[in-house]
Amino acid sequence: MYINCIKLIAVFLLTTYYLILPTDIQAASVSLGIYPPLTEFEVTPPATIDEPITLQNLNNIPITLSVSLRPFVASTKANGEVTFPADNRGVGVNPNFLDYVSLWENTNRVKEVTLAPGQEKIVTLHIEIPDNEFASDYYFSIIFSNKVDQLLENDTLTKDNLTIIKGGVGINVLLTIGPKSRPKGEIEEFSSPAFVQQGPVPFIVRVKNTGEHRTKVKGTILIKNIFNQYIGKIEIKDTNILTNAIRQLQIDNEDSILWKESFLIGRYTAVLTLMFSEQGPIFTRSIVFYAFPLYFSLGVFIAIILLVVIKKRIYKRFHMYNRHKA
Repeated sequence: MYINCIKLIAVFLLTTYYLILPTDIQAASVSLGIYPPLTEFEVTPPATIDEPITLQNLNNIPITLSVSLRPFVASTKANGEVTFPADNRGVGVNPNFLDYVSLWENTNRVKEVTLAPGQEKIVTLHIEIPDNEFASDYYFSIIFSNKVDQLLENDTLTKDNLTIIKGGVGINVLLTIGPKSRPKGEIEEFSSPAFVQQGPVPFIVRVKNTGEHRTKVKGTILIKNIFNQYIGKIEIKDTNILTNAIRQLQIDNEDSILWKESFLIGRYTAVLTLMFSEQGPIFTRSIVFYAFPLYFSLGVFIAIILLVVIKKRIYKRFHMYNRHKA
């Protein structure tokens, strides 16, 4: 089952983590699988976390992976991406928190993992949280990078006539140490075009988390027509928002949330309701937009004119026929 999950997920973090190779080296991309790509914990100290991580080498050559830990923060793009701060400082109150984090293979603590061709291996993420640790969030990546790349960067291998496998994979960890305070936040933006000719109608929903911990928001967008009747509903599923972050909510990886009704005409009201965690708070906001199918109306108008012209011609011919007959 793990193999199937890995082949389906096959997470590559090359977009968030790059290893630079000299231009005179012929490079090929490494093919690795990792499961799970994301893991989340909420604990109250003291606490011990042991989480299995499955790695698989999908290449036909052996590979040695170095293990590194990198704290991350939410990207300013507000689309769910993360960035690694240049100063290696994350959001947590304890700058040395990663000292509690280690990786184990069986009973041995490891800083690198070797995989034979096609081999699958399970390592264990171990986090030991002491009793006196303050409540806070910590977000970090466990990055498994090709050790050969790092050796080349340090000039410890000959750079002539080498074919090098380049790349790595990683797992993101979202850790919340409690007790958690009540979530805080706000709807940063809820908007749509003021006028549309037809559906689907795009909605932009941006949410800001001003609390001390990450939170999950979910909610709905209800659409009412001019008669105040509810005619549409959009479900917004649970979405993680990191602390001090703004995130644009999405459905099916679209840039906006779409109401997929096609034929629209008149005045509509969209009501957004968002719940920050199961305990609340709940926020609402409404907007108004108008729809008028110009092209459809133009077609109807032209059709009416044609009918009038045809009617007049028929009437004229019929009148002339009667006069001629008389």
